[in-house]
Amino acid sequence: MVGHTVEFQVVFRSEGEDTSSRVEATLEYPQKDGSRGVVSSTAMIAVGRVNFSFVFEGFGELHLVLSKDGETFFDETIPLQP
Repeated sequence: MVGHTVEFQVVFRSEGEDTSSRVEATLEYPQKDGSRGVVSSTAMIAVGRVNFSFVFEGFGELHLVLSKDGETFFDETIPLQP
């Protein structure tokens, strides 16, 4: 798995929001030299999902943040363990 591209989607649902509004998403992931890579993406609320892609270089933690208009509504750390 090391060296391969990881692609995944985060699916969300929002009620009472303007469907043309956008969600900003940021994913931090571990790199082989110990640093952190960052990938950002946006999606319209009407779509209900955000796509990510990164190269898996090592184990550690993924940190995922979703926000709208600068306000965070989801913040989670996900361990990547062997």
